[in-house]
Amino acid sequence: MAGDMDAGNPPQRMIHTAQMIPHSQLGVIPNSTHGVFLENFPAVWACILPFIK
Repeated sequence: MAGDMDAGNPPQRMIHTAQMIPHSQLGVIPNSTHGVFLENFPAVWACILPFIK
């Protein structure tokens, strides 16, 4: 999971990394940087909850 405006981890790098990990899932949170948990926690929680269940 990452923000789509993360300068240190651009979206293309996140996608490439996820593709190399078998059975991985990628959640890209819009309008967020590296601090995605602080910037858009409701969207983060929406991604985490199905994984927990």
